Amino acid sequence: MEEAIMQISLYSKEWTNFNLSDPGITILENLIKFQLLQYDSIENIPDKAKESLLRLAGFKALPGKSARVLLSAEHVKENIVIPVNQRFMVGDVGFETNQEVLLSNHKLIAVYAKQKEGLILCPSLLEKEIFLEVPILGETPVIGNKVYLVFDGLPAGKNELICYVLVKEIKGRNPLGKEGQNQFAKITWQCYTENGFMDITCKDSTCCFIKSGELRFFLPKEIVVCTDFPEKGYVICGTLEQADYDVAPKVFSITGFLFEAWQKETQAICQAYSGKKNISVFCDLLEEGYFHIYCKEEGKEGYCRLEMEKEEFSQKRVGYGMYQFFISYPAEKEGLCIKLVVYTEKVMRQYYLGMVYGYDNQVIELPFQNILPESFSIIAERVNSQGEYQYYFIDPNQQGEGMLRYQLEEAEGRIRILEEGDFLEAKLYIASVAVIKGEEGNVSKGKQFIPVGYTSEIVFTNPGDGEGGRYKETLENVEKRFKKDISTPAVPVTAFDYEEIVKQIPGLIIQKVKATMDNKGKQVTVTVLPYAENKFPVLSKYYRNIIKEYLGERRLLSTQIRLMDPCYLPIGVKGVIYIKKHYWNSKEKIEKVIKGYLDYYLAGYSFGERLYLNELYQRIERLSCVSYIYELSMFPQIPDMAVITENDIQLKESCLGYTDEIWLELR
Repeated sequence: MEEAIMQISLYSKEWTNFNLSDPGITILENLIKFQLLQYDSIENIPDKAKESLLRLAGFKALPGKSARVLLSAEHVKENIVIPVNQRFMVGDVGFETNQEVLLSNHKLIAVYAKQKEGLILCPSLLEKEIFLEVPILGETPVIGNKVYLVFDGLPAGKNELICYVLVKEIKGRNPLGKEGQNQFAKITWQCYTENGFMDITCKDSTCCFIKSGELRFFLPKEIVVCTDFPEKGYVICGTLEQADYDVAPKVFSITGFLFEAWQKETQAICQAYSGKKNISVFCDLLEEGYFHIYCKEEGKEGYCRLEMEKEEFSQKRVGYGMYQFFISYPAEKEGLCIKLVVYTEKVMRQYYLGMVYGYDNQVIELPFQNILPESFSIIAERVNSQGEYQYYFIDPNQQGEGMLRYQLEEAEGRIRILEEGDFLEAKLYIASVAVIKGEEGNVSKGKQFIPVGYTSEIVFTNPGDGEGGRYKETLENVEKRFKKDISTPAVPVTAFDYEEIVKQIPGLIIQKVKATMDNKGKQVTVTVLPYAENKFPVLSKYYRNIIKEYLGERRLLSTQIRLMDPCYLPIGVKGVIYIKKHYWNSKEKIEKVIKGYLDYYLAGYSFGERLYLNELYQRIERLSCVSYIYELSMFPQIPDMAVITENDIQLKESCLGYTDEIWLELR
């Protein structure tokens, strides 16, 4: 304010009254206050503005998602039907089926591996309690190796067969990225028919046994029993056609004949039937007795609700959760569309949501939070020009001329009316809804799933972890994801950028990487240490091609890239050390400390890091068995790969050290 008053004379010599009573000063005060409010608004960006800005940058909150598990059934004596929305409990976490499942007592009875040594039976893969590492494609996989799965029967009622493969996964492997990207191998699957083996489709989530996951086979009608194995049965064969594995895959177990269950708790469900006047329904929720039936005649716009008191329909209970409905209205019409809405008692008490009033951003609270988005829909009731009630089933963000458009805010448990369309003063009801528990649904493998509504000798377990469950992403996490993305280099400019990009190449296991640039930045040398089971790994041909291609797509056009294997430098140590009396195994303890410090692989050092003699000296001296160190030195066995500076060893930039010979004299 003072600065503004001092500048008044520069703009107007006639303005000489600077008292608070002057109207100009009053206007100036208001403008300054408005400016302060703007500063405050800029510093405190509202969440809605943040959300819009992040969406412009391509970052939108991930919706809530239901966790999925694969279940196996043991001790099945005869074929049984698992209905839609059959609930299973693991503690207080509920899972449900999305479709009807017909269980049978068939199972996987044998697994064979065909390698250079011949046909090998792998009985441990069928055992849940035994975790032996089986190199199912050989210790060194080669093209042509095979795996055979033998089943004593086929899935009941469908041509889809699901197996789960538990694999020994290598720690540190980068996510495999898009499907088919950086595949180390390719396996073609076939099934046995009367004309020999026939190609089939397989959805392989294991990426050719690199990670644990499912094998989903789609079987043809031509599949028949094979008698070429000691165990007669239906055979599925996988043949290795590409073998560029960095590590030979090892499998713990294979479990067959699985079905899917999803973590959710359905509170209301809407099922549609067309062209039928008599419908059969298998749904456990019907046992609570709360349901409505709606029908729509061909050519009409909305649905009408049927009343049992008016004899517009009747029902018959056949068994637990099994009902038949007989529709008698309108009896003379064809092309009838029927919707059955079933509620739990909790929803039936509060399924009326409110009325559409038409003001901007009308918010209606729901009786639930953390709703599964794809499970939700509402019913809008309005009166037509003839005074008849009409009902419309509307999904979130549904488009259409005159349609009611609303947004579901699933985490908070509310809907926001965006456009009322032709539904002003319409009453809204819940049509379908299910709630989820987010990450709680990602249960670990080996849990027992207890069916709700009946007791059975059948034991349901999950051979693999539940996955995919999450709540709707918070704005804070979206912001973190955005910040992480913009800090992750996409086009390498500095040596650090090259190192970060190599570390994140999908599917690879990169232990260490070092990038160096010449003075002009025209040539970049990248040294990479891949994972391997041998002591001194080098880059395979496959790794070289992948890294070169990945960097080549991202480098600056004027930059040349040189890819190098690590150089391994043996380091020797000499010392004379005095030991305290009555200490055993002193030499082994001292050598362990020396190896732990000098070995770059064990110690976690990067390429070319300096080794300090004083640090090694102190580590040895701290041992309880050591009295004092009389003499200690370390030296590179290959002088060209390192420089000795003041008794320390400075390795070259592409070098990794390891302990070679140790000469110790203990006194």
